[in-house]
Amino acid sequence: MLLFVFAMTLFAAGYTAAIKSRGNEYNRKLIDGWNIQINKDIYEAVNLAEFKFPVTQKGDWVSFWGELPADIPDNVTLRINMVHCATRVVLNDEIVYDYGWEDYEAGKMLGFGSRFISLPDGSQGGKIKIIMFVTENNAFSSLTIPELYSESTGYAVYYSKYMIPFVVAVTLTVAGLCISLVTFCLYFKSYHMEKLFCIGIFSLCIGFWTLCNYNLDYIFTDNLAVKTYIEYLALYLVPFPILMYFREDVEKRNKAWECFFLYALVIIEVQLFLVSIVAQIFNWAHLSDFLPVYIILLLVAVLFVCHLVLEDLRKEKSHKVLMLGFAVMILVALRDLVAYCADKLTANGLREYRSYVSVGALIFVVALLVDFIMEMRRKLYKTAETKFLEKIAYEDVLTGLSTRRKCEEVFDEIDKRKYEYIIFQFDLNNLKNTNDDFGHEAGDDMIVRFANMLRETFNEGETLGRMGGDEFIAIVTDSYGYNAEDKVSRLEKLIGEDNADKEVKVSVSLGYCYSSELKDPKALDVYKEADKRMYKDKEAYYKRTGKGRRRNDTQNTN
Repeated sequence: MLLFVFAMTLFAAGYTAAIKSRGNEYNRKLIDGWNIQINKDIYEAVNLAEFKFPVTQKGDWVSFWGELPADIPDNVTLRINMVHCATRVVLNDEIVYDYGWEDYEAGKMLGFGSRFISLPDGSQGGKIKIIMFVTENNAFSSLTIPELYSESTGYAVYYSKYMIPFVVAVTLTVAGLCISLVTFCLYFKSYHMEKLFCIGIFSLCIGFWTLCNYNLDYIFTDNLAVKTYIEYLALYLVPFPILMYFREDVEKRNKAWECFFLYALVIIEVQLFLVSIVAQIFNWAHLSDFLPVYIILLLVAVLFVCHLVLEDLRKEKSHKVLMLGFAVMILVALRDLVAYCADKLTANGLREYRSYVSVGALIFVVALLVDFIMEMRRKLYKTAETKFLEKIAYEDVLTGLSTRRKCEEVFDEIDKRKYEYIIFQFDLNNLKNTNDDFGHEAGDDMIVRFANMLRETFNEGETLGRMGGDEFIAIVTDSYGYNAEDKVSRLEKLIGEDNADKEVKVSVSLGYCYSSELKDPKALDVYKEADKRMYKDKEAYYKRTGKGRRRNDTQNTN
């Protein structure tokens, strides 16, 4: 919902700006009357919309020249498109734009994209010549038609042509940046954030790629090389978040070949990404040289993801929305690919066709978010159900203390460690007599009162449990420097204070045992020893008081 509101707000702002610029806009395509030279071949009176030539290779020279219209206004800007070439624009024998010559000599990648070139006043009818030196193989096979814009409204008019891709791209970029930053900060607190982080990175990559691909990069850079680096790196990083999004699902499915294939693709993607960056930094190779390999890797990743989603739908049927969004994006991408190929085959010139892949990507990102939310809902429901069952199994209903089963699991955990520990065993005196004389509600009240005293006596993190009707236990898993007598004294004091204003008095017999008192003991052995000592204390209590009498204090014979 927030993404939708942001996108609509951005669209409204852009549309309003475009409408305001309509009154004084100027836009004219320079299609006819060009002379073109490609290396030694010269073509005269060419219509750029109907002109095509063999794909240029590194070292080729392409020049085209003509006359500007005599009726153009002052304060105009010329938009030209450059694809991996050093470019010079000459107007009336004066250089008005120069790009890439020194960078090419230094071995740097020049990049591709369009740029606006301000023309001086009085350019009407002027002779203009555009010279291009190709710096990469398979660069281009046609010339994009130069356009004239009013200098004051040129950007607004150009952006208004691509308002939908621009809004979608900025929405994806902003959403991806916010999601990535927030989830990165929360990742170490919850591993569930991994999938959301992958969604953020994917959205960020597609957003930046769309801005650069549509030549809408003026909002963050006017450097063609930087724009091209961003476009390539954003595209090359796309397989990583897509694959990592499904990592947890693949591991849960526990199929060896799927796990191997997933991690093999991730390793290849990371290594290839790093190699391409290093190669570009040291000018061993340019990012564009790795494009065919990345396209193959992306296609393999897409096919693998299709397999995972289809398998999941067949067995669990839990990724329906994701599959729908994925299908939409694939269909849109195929439509764009067919349209591009048809344009290349049927048109003699390179037209700027409309692409909708950014819209498909936005739908896919929304599908990913919905899928994540639905999965988190399922996990939360399952976690709540598990906690409820654990509470039934591990928490005593009357006192809220641990059950015997939970305490026995703590015994198992203790046996795996080598720390010294203490086990206390308690048994309420005269519980049966209390039930007979005052009723079972009074007996339950006595049990609850004693459980609360145990909580006040022992530290948080020490296991307190109810082993049976009137039997209780306290387990101190690390007894280094621990004084058991202090705890006994604390408990006696609390019992005395509690009994002062109560008709039904609490009395307890107890025993405790340090693990160090026995030789290589198991926790159960220490528990049994503490139990023996508790019964000795109970026998001493009955000898002093007579069986069935009530006593308001505790006795410890250990």
